[in-house]
Amino acid sequence: MASIPAILLALLVSSAVGVTEVGAAFVIGWLIDRSAGTSPTFTIMLAVFGVVGTVAKFWLDYDRQMKRHEAEGIWSRKSGASNTGEQQ
Repeated sequence: MASIPAILLALLVSSAVGVTEVGAAFVIGWLIDRSAGTSPTFTIMLAVFGVVGTVAKFWLDYDRQMKRHEAEGIWSRKSGASNTGEQQ
């Protein structure tokens, strides 16, 4: 069973990677704007795209880890008795 600190550590690492992705998108947008001669159009677009992608990635990773945590919990273990009401 995964411990809570391990889950939090995984989420922190995921968010650190997300910050790096947003920074990379910002730099790429700035380079495109600089070479194309546009104002911060691509910088803003790629930064927003990076933030949205990072939030979505963080949310999906959190949801996946919480489902795994719930499935491994003692509260989700089934007993040997049948609770469906079917007759054998």
